Amino acid sequence: METPDIHIDNLIISHIERTIGADEEKQLLAWVKQSIENERYFVQFKKLHNSLHSPANTIEFDTDAALNICIQEAEIVQKKSRKMYVFSTIAASVMLVFGLWAIFSMNANKVKLAVTTTTFLAKDSIANYTLSDNSIITINKNSHIDVAPFTDSIRFVSLVGSAYFEVAKNPKQAFIIQVGSTKVRVLGTSFEVRQNPTDSSVSVFVVEGKVQVTDSLSNAYFILTANQACTIWRHGKDTSYNLANTNFLAWKTGVLEFKNTALSEVVTELGNFYDKQFVLENNDLGKCKINAKFNNTKFEDVKSVLSIALSGEVEERDSLVYVSAKPCLK
Repeated sequence: METPDIHIDNLIISHIERTIGADEEKQLLAWVKQSIENERYFVQFKKLHNSLHSPANTIEFDTDAALNICIQEAEIVQKKSRKMYVFSTIAASVMLVFGLWAIFSMNANKVKLAVTTTTFLAKDSIANYTLSDNSIITINKNSHIDVAPFTDSIRFVSLVGSAYFEVAKNPKQAFIIQVGSTKVRVLGTSFEVRQNPTDSSVSVFVVEGKVQVTDSLSNAYFILTANQACTIWRHGKDTSYNLANTNFLAWKTGVLEFKNTALSEVVTELGNFYDKQFVLENNDLGKCKINAKFNNTKFEDVKSVLSIALSGEVEERDSLVYVSAKPCLK
């Protein structure tokens, strides 16, 4: 079965969240009725989506109702009853795995399902994890992902915070990342997804490959390729743009590089990386151009480099970093 495109995924999510329009509901119904594979994809997607958005990771799954909302004439034939219980716990220094249990019970009309969901957490340091499909995820500090069990056609995770994904290629198994109302869908590529805790915006930065980004609240839709990015804003116009450098990955690589970059932009990126707040002596100073590269450089050395480049002073006082220098030559 060909993996359904992003439009079908969006229709299913709108159906689950009961925000779908009448015409879209008919369109989804027609697609589901096309084949048993489409019906199976619909049920799997709904199950995985609900498992990652339920506080207790538990779904009350009614086989009669699951498709009847979308397909009035569909019938689910249940041939046998069974009950299965599985429990497992894994602990690691920076990884918490919870909810590793599943109960499957069936009667003539209803399935009660608690879905296994694994959480990977990074607290005070960056953490790297390899998933069962060999995809590699680098999770930034104070971030976590929830991973639902992969199916034959879907790899579904949700993200809070920031993470870099190196997705193992599989054209038949889409990799879907949910970040609030924003969804990133890929088949195999390398990219970062970043959620800003201050304004709830979501940014996607693509290193290689191709990704599709949609948002159910703003109706944003972007297709990004290598060295492209987009930002979904909660208040304001969504934007896409080309990347001038790879500094967005500094939290992962430790490398910051500036080529003829305005000092105002330099201190912003340095402040984010080193968790410092810079204060420029005057606005004109921010227009000075800087050429420098820092590779896991100690902050004391960063201050020295800036001082030499500006023929000025960089000093810390009262938790602030003050930059003073003569006006730059035009």
